[in-house]
Amino acid sequence: MKDSLAIIRDRYQLTIPEEIRKNLNWLKTQKVVRWVLVGEDKVLVEPYRESTVSWPEIWENLKKVKNWGAKSNLADFVVADRTSH
Repeated sequence: MKDSLAIIRDRYQLTIPEEIRKNLNWLKTQKVVRWVLVGEDKVLVEPYRESTVSWPEIWENLKKVKNWGAKSNLADFVVADRTSH
């Protein structure tokens, strides 16, 4: 395991040292990462992995919503929603 030091700058910015960066092939600029607090003084940083999408489930839900259009009035729904706040 590599060991290195860095300084946390203003606005809590942290630059990952080069000797760590060059060993992480997934680490790129503008990459979304996940931060996990694993102890009082330890943080885990890992690449964010989106959960797999169930397209059949999405299409089934879209079919259900499509059928609602004939049974409901969108304008009435919006007015009722706005007045309830």
